[in-house]
Amino acid sequence: ETSIVTGEFNLNVLPQSKTPFGLRYLASNSRIDSTRVVSAPVLFTDIEFETTRLELRQSYLNDRNDRFMLRHDTSSWSSARDGSYDDTLMGAEADIRRGRQNVLVKLSQGTTEHSLTKLRNENLIFDLSHFYLPSPSFRADNKVSYYAFDRSFRVTSASATSGSSTTDIAQASSFFFWRPDTRPWSMSGGLRVYDLQGEAPAASSNSLSVSASGGFFYQLSRKWRFDASAAFTNTQSNGSETQLA
Repeated sequence: ETSIVTGEFNLNVLPQSKTPFGLRYLASNSRIDSTRVVSAPVLFTDIEFETTRLELRQSYLNDRNDRFMLRHDTSSWSSARDGSYDDTLMGAEADIRRGRQNVLVKLSQGTTEHSLTKLRNENLIFDLSHFYLPSPSFRADNKVSYYAFDRSFRVTSASATSGSSTTDIAQASSFFFWRPDTRPWSMSGGLRVYDLQGEAPAASSNSLSVSASGGFFYQLSRKWRFDASAAFTNTQSNGSETQLA
């Protein structure tokens, strides 16, 4: 037998204004009753868990149609047998538009915890994107991002297993596309740099990768088309270097 009870509440304050606020709350309770005859006596298995989630959003829109938002999310899953999982996320976002340019900025910090294993995950994410469209035939996309992850755990048992690890990832990329409507040819290309640093009790790792690519397209006639492309990648990882062209 399975019983599930759920509820949801939504609140929007000044949704058509420059400072809209949103609140969302969800809650559920689930219970599973089961009976299995393994051998005498009869085995009764009961599972009950609760889930809650709260989402808060505060936005601001200015006269230039730029949008700024702050967010805060919390969620919890708990049961008497498996402990509880708790998540927390705080973040900020910005969407700025100026003529033919668009800038998106996202920043968030989150944690996840498990009561039984003492597991704790922390993450910090930063993302900056820039889009430039000076004409209908040309476009440039630029992106910079950074990710930091920390993990620790401890299992209370005879072995008392525990550990921790950290991972940092940084990357930057730039790509352009030129596709004129009045000409039979087009071009595209890009550059990407990727760096990873990892630390753990038993080992550490590091990797740096630089890659570049370019392409050319020419439509000679309705039956003939020429394509050309080239790519180069250099990767340095844990004292070794690899090149691919």
